Amino acid sequence: MGAGPGHPDLITIAGLRALQQAEVVLHDALIDLAGFQTLAPSACWIAVGKRSARPSPHQGFINRLLLSHVRRGSKVVRLKGGDAAVFGRLGEEIAALEEAGVRVRIIPGVTAASAAAAELAISLTQRAVARSVTFITPASAGPQAATGQRRAARPWAQAAVHADTTVLYMAGRERVGVAKALLEEGLHPETPVGIVAGASLDTQAMVTTLSAMALGGVEFSDQPVCLLVGEVLRARLEAQRAGTCGQRAPSVGAG
Repeated sequence: MGAGPGHPDLITIAGLRALQQAEVVLHDALIDLAGFQTLAPSACWIAVGKRSARPSPHQGFINRLLLSHVRRGSKVVRLKGGDAAVFGRLGEEIAALEEAGVRVRIIPGVTAASAAAAELAISLTQRAVARSVTFITPASAGPQAATGQRRAARPWAQAAVHADTTVLYMAGRERVGVAKALLEEGLHPETPVGIVAGASLDTQAMVTTLSAMALGGVEFSDQPVCLLVGEVLRARLEAQRAGTCGQRAPSVGAG
């Protein structure tokens, strides 16, 4: 089940019903865990979340834990941040359960890209401006986000150049390297970039340019960050420069 981007209000009705029936909830590192727990107070909540640069359970252990509780006859919800089908290791868990003969039901959720666009008050697509949206993560590349790596090692950056709108998941910690990589791949330095941390809950959001992001200097609190790149942000950037559009400024933090 997809928990949505952070705020418990953004789960679906189907998701709420599933939680209310759950006896065991294996959950990601949710931003507002306490808020979600109030929706299923009698369930057993077990943390199996993964966060960048932090110790986290191995995927094989999570698969075995899921099977263990199912085999005990429990009603189990695997609660994932955002939408489970977007960078949520959904395929690995489905495969493990189906191989064991367990029937799986998928409940979609609001993905971070949609929530981040809402926080910036933009549309990810726009007639005559953006007819394609690409979801990318450089996270699995690790050091490949750095500009010193050869371009062939950065397929995510090459894909971003060819998209009208790009949303980069799990890119907050590497945003300076990401910006430099996108500039090396040929994106214009004045390309607008939206930076959204903690979409839908204690949100910090701003619009800047690719060249400005490459210089660093802006830090966000320790929450999941989405980067949105493309001309759909142009009007928001210009309004911000003209002082006609407010922004929620980031605070200094771990980023």
